[in-house]
Amino acid sequence: MRKLSLVLVPLALCPFTAASQTVAETASPQRPVFETPLPTGTALRLQLRDGDFRVVGTIGDKISIHAAGKKLAQSGNIKVQVQQFDHAIELRLSHVPKNELQVTIEIPRSTNLYARMRGGDLSVSGITVIRISS
Repeated sequence: MRKLSLVLVPLALCPFTAASQTVAETASPQRPVFETPLPTGTALRLQLRDGDFRVVGTIGDKISIHAAGKKLAQSGNIKVQVQQFDHAIELRLSHVPKNELQVTIEIPRSTNLYARMRGGDLSVSGITVIRISS
């Protein structure tokens, strides 16, 4: 598997080879920090650093990451890395401001989700299969 380092414009679709995105613009609650398709039947592995995260199940077939809070201007520092494996996508988020910024990760409801987080707050709702590790 090869690894690419890219700087993409927010809302751009990310190819499912290994890719990395550093958000170049400040997000808004209406505009996602990052968005990419998630094919049906694909497991999602979230690797999260410190921060305040919400994972929410939605109707649809994509991953959409939004930021909100007093430190919204710092959301441009968030780094998103995506890697594809046989039947899984690994999504890593780093450089997330630790205080006064909440990151919401919207994913399809029927996603087989594995989440690993080093520290902080994590809430999960509306997902059918979940495995959480700390």
